[in-house]
Amino acid sequence: MTHIKQHVIRWLKLAIVLIASYYVSTRITQHSALFADVVWSPGISVLPFLLVIFLLPVNIALETIRWKTLMAHIQQISFLTALKGVLSGFTTALVSPNRMGEFVGRVLFLREQHRVAAGIVSGIGGMLQGLITAFAALPLLIIHKNIFYLITSTSHLLPLLVVAIVIPMLVLFVFPKSWLNVVKNAAQIPRQRLFLAAALTLLRFIVYTIQLAIFLAAFSTCSFLEALQCGVLVYFFVTVIPTFAWTEIVVRGTVSGIVAGALGLSAEAAIVAASLLWIINVVVPAGIGALFLLINREGGSE
Repeated sequence: MTHIKQHVIRWLKLAIVLIASYYVSTRITQHSALFADVVWSPGISVLPFLLVIFLLPVNIALETIRWKTLMAHIQQISFLTALKGVLSGFTTALVSPNRMGEFVGRVLFLREQHRVAAGIVSGIGGMLQGLITAFAALPLLIIHKNIFYLITSTSHLLPLLVVAIVIPMLVLFVFPKSWLNVVKNAAQIPRQRLFLAAALTLLRFIVYTIQLAIFLAAFSTCSFLEALQCGVLVYFFVTVIPTFAWTEIVVRGTVSGIVAGALGLSAEAAIVAASLLWIINVVVPAGIGALFLLINREGGSE
């Protein structure tokens, strides 16, 4: 039975990698003409690309430390184990709705008896990210109320409400009662670690916003401050709007274009900036994570 399970998991990993690779290649091909028009236009320097790429390992390191911090009360893991989980999580997130499959890649590097609890902790980390993002974006949402109405008047609002209502109901009525104890234990994260995780979440938010602002300022005539405002709002909306992985780059581009247009910035530049940042911040780590997924032996890590 164990032998069959290992074969199933091995084939599942391979399927995830192949689906993610197909999805990424088709999406990049579809947007190649737009990328070429903006990125290769005269006057675009290589410096913004170098700065954004330089911030990528900073982003990954912050998320790795955050995951290690959140997991400490369940299983002590090394930075390397946490890093493998984070990168593999990018891969599994690509083939799941609203990146909900991210935890699958992460828990594969943990001991089997801790994986359910780790999935709960991953969910708590996601909620923490949503809260931090909402608080950071709140002042701009108050100032630019029209942007909120523009976004929520689209078809994205209904899926958001469905996810917000259905998931808690599933937890309460579908999952076995024994899982509720697991949820309770997993949620008992020490306050100091929770505050540290919140601080790391805020730093990741700042890094992403700066990355997007660098690209947006490079591809348009807006000021860096205007680009930062756009970055904050875009990050907020792409965090809270449920998407399927195969539409994520489309949603990011659409939201970026709407926000930029409402702020009086170039919608085309915002779409390209958000799409390129998705390739750098998501596709590149997912590619590395795919290798870890394929070579990881079933049975967990330290």
